[in-house]
Amino acid sequence: MFTSCENTGKCASSKSENPSDDATVSSSFGYWRVLLKKCSEWLVFIPSKSSFLPNSASRASSDKSHNYEFMKQSNYIFLCGGHLRTTRIVRPNFTSHGPKFSVLPFTILAVTFPMVLYLVFEAAWLWNHVSPAVVIVFCYCWCVLMNCLLRAALMDPGVLPKNDHLVDNVAKNGLPEEYHSWIQMPGPRMVHDATKTDAKKTPDLVSAPVYAKYCNSCFIWRPARASHCSRCNVCIANLDHHCPWLSNCVGQCNHCYFIGFLVFACIECSFLAASSFYIVAIKSANRARMSLFLGIFACLGLLYPLLLLISHLLLGFFGITTREYLNTERHSGNSHLKDLCLSPFNLGSPTTNFYHQWFRPRGASNFRVLSRRTLDDGRLDQVVIGGLDV
Repeated sequence: MFTSCENTGKCASSKSENPSDDATVSSSFGYWRVLLKKCSEWLVFIPSKSSFLPNSASRASSDKSHNYEFMKQSNYIFLCGGHLRTTRIVRPNFTSHGPKFSVLPFTILAVTFPMVLYLVFEAAWLWNHVSPAVVIVFCYCWCVLMNCLLRAALMDPGVLPKNDHLVDNVAKNGLPEEYHSWIQMPGPRMVHDATKTDAKKTPDLVSAPVYAKYCNSCFIWRPARASHCSRCNVCIANLDHHCPWLSNCVGQCNHCYFIGFLVFACIECSFLAASSFYIVAIKSANRARMSLFLGIFACLGLLYPLLLLISHLLLGFFGITTREYLNTERHSGNSHLKDLCLSPFNLGSPTTNFYHQWFRPRGASNFRVLSRRTLDDGRLDQVVIGGLDV
């Protein structure tokens, strides 16, 4: 009887210990699940698919909240804790144009693939029979090319903050009428005053006007040369164009890296074609089939970046962007070249235009996505205009 009671006591004690063990295992599993979720959100975070409300006071009061976690109205995907970004693929409707998938992985593969083949099939022969400097220079140019590609594709192109220019009682009364018109401002280019008709007097110099427009999507007065990108759903300062090969806009903050990507892409393709055809000339086509393939691949790959580089070179001489070129008005009786010269951003000198267009300072970020979210910051809130949730 004593033994059975003792055994019964042990069984009862073992049963009493099981719930604590289960709680320990459950808490450990929950800890690793939360840790895995935080790691995955740090690597890839999609604000438009997150469960955080843009005007959530509980989330905003947390010390771990950042501005990029609340950019639900944009089409960005943030990587590595908000340090990098790319455009989320939005399936377009039947009337829109453009790819339905991200082309950036293909661009990175197109740059990396010939480099791997070059190192495997040509680098050793060039190192031993020509000079080690040839391989070193080629690898250095490729590293600069990849750096410019990643910076142009994954960094801030010059995003402008939202909801900066809203009036009181906008949810009830909507936007005023003057917000649907253009505003004329003095531009950087000085021209002769056409109102001076007296031939004896020298016409006064006045600034050519530029125009600002209110963005009904971001609710801000866009600065001169800024525009709204429908792919990214944000306004970009000095927007040149949205590049599908980079899955990002080309604007004020990454324009220099885009130009560097084109320049070094042309250098790499020319370098690869020259070295490959040199090996084919020293050997034979049957003995250097991979070199022949790389030479043809480099020649074909040179065409597109070279055409883009030439077009941006010409636009730089006129001091205009790709978007401004496509939106240039064709006046009756004027040639297209004259219409480009009438641009208010044309400073009159091709060298000055080129320097200002290609080598202007990137400037600081207009909206810091890594800053802490505060309760009084309404730039990321969901705004109601005239009873409509936008």
